[in-house]
Amino acid sequence: MEKKRIIAFGDSIVKGVITPDNNSYCITEDNFVQECEQRLGVEVENCSRFGCTVKKGLEIVERSIAKLKNADYAILGWGGNDCAFDWEKIASNPDAEHEPLTSLEDFNSTYKKIIAQVRSEGAEPILLSLPPINSNLYFDEVTRNMSGSGKSNVLKWLGGTTEYIQSWHELYNLEVFKVGSDLGADVVDITSAFLQKRNFGHFLCLDGMHPNEKGHQLIADTLCDYCSRMMPAF
Repeated sequence: MEKKRIIAFGDSIVKGVITPDNNSYCITEDNFVQECEQRLGVEVENCSRFGCTVKKGLEIVERSIAKLKNADYAILGWGGNDCAFDWEKIASNPDAEHEPLTSLEDFNSTYKKIIAQVRSEGAEPILLSLPPINSNLYFDEVTRNMSGSGKSNVLKWLGGTTEYIQSWHELYNLEVFKVGSDLGADVVDITSAFLQKRNFGHFLCLDGMHPNEKGHQLIADTLCDYCSRMMPAF
């Protein structure tokens, strides 16, 4: 039997990026895409990009038509960069209104364009929800090169607590499920796999955002379980 072919599009999480010492980035060989390729016996091409938003993702998908035509499924994973803000601008002017890199409306509409493109080339999309974020660690990461006043200004803009980081991030996660529901596309619930752990922080890097090696194993377990249950051909 010919191996199933999967193409992956997404951000640094789908790429397999980790921050082992909180000062550098690298791609772990044990990332969940590689794990799924080995466990499921499929061929996977990873076209994910560090820092990728859905807008950039759409451009990459549109340049990958030939690859899509040869794929059976497309793993899609965006949102973590889309919901981010320009924290330096916020630090400089905490009393102003600031917009995320991608608005919720644009996130929804662009994600739907990607799914339509994927399906038009004969591949079936598999959406990934977002791993939860540790808002305190994330705040420390995005402000660690700022002065004390800069950090205070960011915290002021956040409303005096880092909780807004987590709740805003969750809005984009919920939007992934809405997109899947609207278009009848499956969403693999990565989020719950983390939240079911007593301390999901043990599965995240020190930046509070990227899954570590244990986190990638958790995602691989969840995704492979989904494929085994929903796609008997695997």
